[in-house]
Amino acid sequence: MATGILTYDLLFRFYHIASEFHPHLLLVWMVLRLQQTYFSHSGYAFFDTFLDYAGLAHADAAVFHDHHHTSNAGNFGNYFLDYTFGTLDHFAKNGLVKGYLNRKNGKNKDI
Repeated sequence: MATGILTYDLLFRFYHIASEFHPHLLLVWMVLRLQQTYFSHSGYAFFDTFLDYAGLAHADAAVFHDHHHTSNAGNFGNYFLDYTFGTLDHFAKNGLVKGYLNRKNGKNKDI
C-alpha cells in the first residue's frame, strides 16, 4: 500500500514539474484509468446500462479481457497493438465483442 502511494506521489510530482498541464488533469486521468481497469477486470460486461450509455462501463474492454483469459489466444494490450502484431485475429475471427458474447451465452457454439 505504501509503495503504491509513493509511486503515485512520485508520478504526480514528476508530472507537475515536467508538464505545463494543471495537476488536476493528472488526477482526473488517473481516476478514469483506474475506473476503466476495475470495470475491465471485473468479469462483468455492463451493456445497456446507464454507465454504458454514459461511456463509463467499458463493457467492450471487459469482454476483450475475458476473451484473453478464456481463449489464451491474443488480446494482450489494446486493439491497435493487437491488430498491428496479429494477435487480434482470433478475437476478430470469432466476431469480436458480439460474437464472443453470443458464444459465451450459448447462442453460437460453432465459432
